Amino acid sequence: MKISVIIPVYNCEKYLNKCLNSVLEQTFEDFELIIVNNGSLDDSAQICAKYADIDARIRYFLRENSGSAAEPRNMGLDEARGEYIVFVDADDYLEPDALDHLYREAVSMDYDCVIAGYCNYSDDQVTNFYVIPKEQEYIGETEVRQYFARTYPNGEAGYVWNKIYRRDIIQHFNIRFPSYARLEDGFFNVAYFSHVDKLKIMPVVTYHYKLNAQTELFRKSPEHYFDLIETLASHYYTTIDDWGIDRESCEAEMVR
Repeated sequence: MKISVIIPVYNCEKYLNKCLNSVLEQTFEDFELIIVNNGSLDDSAQICAKYADIDARIRYFLRENSGSAAEPRNMGLDEARGEYIVFVDADDYLEPDALDHLYREAVSMDYDCVIAGYCNYSDDQVTNFYVIPKEQEYIGETEVRQYFARTYPNGEAGYVWNKIYRRDIIQHFNIRFPSYARLEDGFFNVAYFSHVDKLKIMPVVTYHYKLNAQTELFRKSPEHYFDLIETLASHYYTTIDDWGIDRESCEAEMVR
């Protein structure tokens, strides 16, 4: 099996059908879809079960709510059997050829990670905008880490949903999401990019990311959100210090 797609689900009944359809209708077919329901209280469980009954590529798991996407993603990683990992959030959706683009690029030069463009969208479709990075290739630990230090704070390298990862790297180094209510993507990528030697940036949009209203962002933010930001920043700076990168060269992006 080539790809394991992992989707954590929590109270996403409004968007879930579109998300799951976008995965199941991919032009690339050699994948499994791992859905981990994180104790949803709406009709998400019924929707997930319905899809699992009609498509054998789906493996559906139900767990008690953990308060974040970290634990269900980790459960997905524990269950995954694919050579590569792709993460999707339950209120987002993929372009029809997303997996095809990501996989073919990854295997073309045995890249450890491929990063793609994406579209930010809103329910009203008014604030849609596309983020399409310049095509780049980084070979060797030094080049990859310098790229990461430049682009991690502003988002391109920080998210997990615009990338394809090699599962053997994740498993060998036991890379998992920390049990935090937010910012777990950042910690995961700092750990993963510590072991990346070949990276490709692809100027193709593969993903549609739902923007939340400010009121929703505040509702989702944990009580100690700014403490989490401080913890992540400290972890990031410690890592780039270990890499031998001058933190002053990337500090402006971090605090922007």
